[in-house]
Amino acid sequence: MADQFDWKLPPLDAEDQRLVEAYRTVGRPVDDLAYTPEFDRLVHLLGIEDTLDSRHFLYRRLLNLQSRGRLPRVYRLVEQ
Repeated sequence: MADQFDWKLPPLDAEDQRLVEAYRTVGRPVDDLAYTPEFDRLVHLLGIEDTLDSRHFLYRRLLNLQSRGRLPRVYRLVEQ
């Protein structure tokens, strides 16, 4: 049994990498992203079809990347 682990993650495919970069540009956490102008901006940045099905798929993809630890943490400052 090996006593050393290789914790390197395989690189994201081009489509997921593009999604991560657009998500970073939008700068709003996934948990707070749905039904916001920032989500509309994300759809626009990615150039995907603006339908309910494509929006659902996009949000589901973000949640999947987040659960796998592949989405960077984005913090939103609360305005007072």
